[in-house]
Amino acid sequence: MKSAISAFLCISAGIFLFAGNAGAYNAAQVNAKAVSVQWRHGIGTDWSSMCCECWDVFPQGTIMVYTITNGVVQSNPAAIYTRDKGLATYPAFNLSGTKIAFFRSSKAPATSGNSCLTVNGGKSYVSVINTDGTGLTNLVEIPAAPSGEMLPLDWPAGDWIYYEKPYNIQNGDPTGVDIWRVNAASGAAEQVCNLSQGSTCTYWRRFSLTLKGDKMAGQTMGKYECSGGVGGGNCIWNFPVSGCNLSNGKGECRAACNISISPSGAVVGSYFSGAHTQLELGQGTPGVYSFGWGWGIDLFNQVAAWAGEDVGAGCELIRWAVNSDKWVLQNVGWYGHADNIAEGSNAVACDWVDKVAFNITKNPKLPSADANGVMHINSCAGDMWINDPTNNPNGNKYEDLSGVWHTVASTAADGEYSLLMEKKPAAIAMTPAGLVITIDPRASSSVSITDIKGRPIMSRVVRGNSLCVPRSLLTCGTYIVTVKNGNELLRRIVTQTGE
Repeated sequence: MKSAISAFLCISAGIFLFAGNAGAYNAAQVNAKAVSVQWRHGIGTDWSSMCCECWDVFPQGTIMVYTITNGVVQSNPAAIYTRDKGLATYPAFNLSGTKIAFFRSSKAPATSGNSCLTVNGGKSYVSVINTDGTGLTNLVEIPAAPSGEMLPLDWPAGDWIYYEKPYNIQNGDPTGVDIWRVNAASGAAEQVCNLSQGSTCTYWRRFSLTLKGDKMAGQTMGKYECSGGVGGGNCIWNFPVSGCNLSNGKGECRAACNISISPSGAVVGSYFSGAHTQLELGQGTPGVYSFGWGWGIDLFNQVAAWAGEDVGAGCELIRWAVNSDKWVLQNVGWYGHADNIAEGSNAVACDWVDKVAFNITKNPKLPSADANGVMHINSCAGDMWINDPTNNPNGNKYEDLSGVWHTVASTAADGEYSLLMEKKPAAIAMTPAGLVITIDPRASSSVSITDIKGRPIMSRVVRGNSLCVPRSLLTCGTYIVTVKNGNELLRRIVTQTGE
């Protein structure tokens, strides 16, 4: 018989936001790191210039990490994950900027020629890796290898990584209607929502989440070969949406493209018409957004001017830095957007508040598609983590539009999950004493507490009564509490918010 483990977690109710901007950094001299997938594309009739990922026009390749020091991208980026391990897609930082989540394909380039090999036992995954290239871990298998349009994923505060689960089909179309999540600490995976209008006619093209995981910006697309799909819908929802039903819990929608939401949910961005050279921005209270309509960032007159150089001619894929509402990234093509992105493109970062921009990846502009045998180098929009040790020493805060840093003290993604257990915690209560964990007295249990980066705070074996950790021993911050009894495991993310 499974024993009952009850956890009583003594934390303050509500959300505690600590704000401070003492010694705010200068955006023109920002220190940061960025991640992007670098991929190749061969064009023309000279098939010798092709490669495994060249047959596609969207990013699959090697994960590169870039260091930005005093506003200058250093010239020695690190290839922390190479394409021969399985083509990588859609990298995303965790809030602390220490790990990267991504889709890992079962395909890799052959050592010579332009064909693809099957690797990883023919399996594709959502995986994580440390920013120094260590700790590669496959978290959950996905039914099909990513290809074509990028499958999106996002990593809000905490351990849950949200991803579009592709269809298990054989016709080369991996798009999906489901959003799932997998826990980076335990590997537990579960469905969050299913696009109920979907079947095979509608799919998620883009989605992004706030750090709290309570708002989602999503673009749905209708497949051209069938009717009844929702084409081009760009909306903001309270998340998770019940069943992902587009008529249920919907906030604001518009005819647009590539919609994305900032870490706090204060800003949304999207494109409309043309070559996506105008990044339209909208602000407002959650659920009541203004979508811009002419207000935003122009690629030529603003971004290029702020960068002091030509950065390209068209854009795809809007992504905010994981911990800043001010910094937004775009995939900018030398020859335009859509399929032209593959003819040479870069990740371009822009602080639209302080009017600072730069080309992160610096891939060269080569002859266009009219020239046969040209191998273009491309980089996706990727992700960025702002390093401000004065105001964010523990890496658990985000920057708002005013440059003030806030702690994400609790999230919609937080909470208990249970492995091999039939019973959830009986209650959650606040006591003046501190963090109280009540254990089934019939057997001993091991209890461990780590900080959000996994550094140990306390570990001990408890039998027969409650364990109380005084508030004085836990500084304000987020902790992971793990209780294990034989094969039973209970883990909870909690936050100490002060008196």
